[in-house]
Amino acid sequence: MNKKLVYSFYPYVKVYTESYRHNKKIINNFHNIKLLNGTMVVVQNNNKVLLCKEYRRAFKKFVWSLPGGVVEKRLSPLSTIKKELFEETGIKGKDWILVKKFKRNGNYDCGSDFVYFTKLKSKIDNSEFSNRNLFWIDNKKILEIVKKDNSLTPGVISALCLYLISKKIL
Repeated sequence: MNKKLVYSFYPYVKVYTESYRHNKKIINNFHNIKLLNGTMVVVQNNNKVLLCKEYRRAFKKFVWSLPGGVVEKRLSPLSTIKKELFEETGIKGKDWILVKKFKRNGNYDCGSDFVYFTKLKSKIDNSEFSNRNLFWIDNKKILEIVKKDNSLTPGVISALCLYLISKKIL
């Protein structure tokens, strides 16, 4: 059917209106939002997980998050998350596992997220990273954050729940 670009902030966001056919019915002026795919990682060390406190505009405050970033066209999701983890934290991981790939939205195709688990391999002891809001959080506190904090994004909730399930805590 037809598709029209109505907004673009290359390469991060494209919004289209389109018409499509479903069950012999034509749906007009449907908005399709294209976002780049993203990655995030649950870094584990001694029964603790690395969380970040980052400012998120939607919440207008600092909230719990995981290291991650958008998948650049020239990189695979795994290469992206390894690069992002090191750039954001100075940490290198080992025993990388792709735990889940999921669509962020079932209607609007807002990209996919790739959730990885890794274990701490090494960390640069550098003052550049000491000013960042990085915290090693134990499993009990992770569970409390997931249950009680209303300022988490769906991706972070999913990744942390997958981690808690893997540890048979949830």
